[in-house]
Amino acid sequence: MAYCPYCNSEVGSEAAFCPKCGRSLQATQQSTSQEAAGRTPPPSVSAGGHGARELVLGAIYSALALVRSPTGYVTAHKDDPASAGDIITHYVAVLAAIPFFAILIGYSLYASINPGVNITNVYGYSTTEFIVVAAVSSYILFVVAVCILGVALRSLAPRFSTSAEGAKPFKVAAYVYTPVFLVSILDIIPAGLAYLSVLGLPYGLYILYKGLPVLMASPKERARSYLIVAVVAAVIAYVLFNEIIYGYVTTGPV
Repeated sequence: MAYCPYCNSEVGSEAAFCPKCGRSLQATQQSTSQEAAGRTPPPSVSAGGHGARELVLGAIYSALALVRSPTGYVTAHKDDPASAGDIITHYVAVLAAIPFFAILIGYSLYASINPGVNITNVYGYSTTEFIVVAAVSSYILFVVAVCILGVALRSLAPRFSTSAEGAKPFKVAAYVYTPVFLVSILDIIPAGLAYLSVLGLPYGLYILYKGLPVLMASPKERARSYLIVAVVAAVIAYVLFNEIIYGYVTTGPV
């Protein structure tokens, strides 16, 4: 049985990613095989050098590992040397594609199933324009929501004697939205259960509850207050941007 070199969990011999911490095992396997052959492995590739397939799979495996074991995943990755830009471009931007494609497919299915029903909104978009605007708006606004939550957590941290070094506030924000991104696959259901994506928020707040003390290292006497404020900020950010996406930018099938 093979073991993950990062969290020491058992992994399959052919596994490309660790099921617990979500890290790629391909580099490790390549390094091991090259060392066995007496060759020096190439230098590690930076985050910006990942191929599209590895980038997407890595983000998805990381997201699944996070929701399976929030505390274990956050602890294993708390010291990862990722910048705020890396978190947004290599994790959030990838996962935000889930609601993008789900909305695109869901409303397209609705339009094809109900050809006599117009999908429009207050701006008078055609059906095709509406679908594209809805999908693109969801993508942009979800990414912006994560960024704003990260900025809010970083700005509030000093008031509670909490460390906000590096990109940790943005990492927390990305973790909060991870279940939301995953559950938003329900948007693919035509004109019915799309709003069930809100079910991802409570679990995101649970991840916030588990991950905030690990990542931000709040003093015990201030940790609860900071957690409450962080929860309120996360809820406000979600409600605000969800309302913009589903209320103002689009009005749904009519």
